Amino acid sequence: MLAHSRNEATDEILNTLSHPLRRRLLFSLYERDSDSGELPLHRVSNLAFEEENVRVELYHMQLPKLEEKGYVCWDGDEDTITEGPEWNQIEPLLRLLYNHLNELPSQLRGTASLP
Repeated sequence: MLAHSRNEATDEILNTLSHPLRRRLLFSLYERDSDSGELPLHRVSNLAFEEENVRVELYHMQLPKLEEKGYVCWDGDEDTITEGPEWNQIEPLLRLLYNHLNELPSQLRGTASLP
């Protein structure tokens, strides 16, 4: 049963990272200046906030999903995100991907804000 639970947790994390907008948000939070704690959403690189469909998906689908999973805390009034109570569950995989970004296929390299 324990192995099954770990597999479900792994599947949940990989599912979370499977969406490019969620990856962008999580990598941007990972890359932020850790002293500040919060990430203003307008600082998320390569995010086309001016596009209505991106804003709708971000605010009505992806941010609520990340918050529900506990990976981020979203302050809609301040338009910021911070590490959520479950951040430590996803951070090791973000770190691993980030540290090996140049080894990934080209279509995945653009998921972090690195060029």
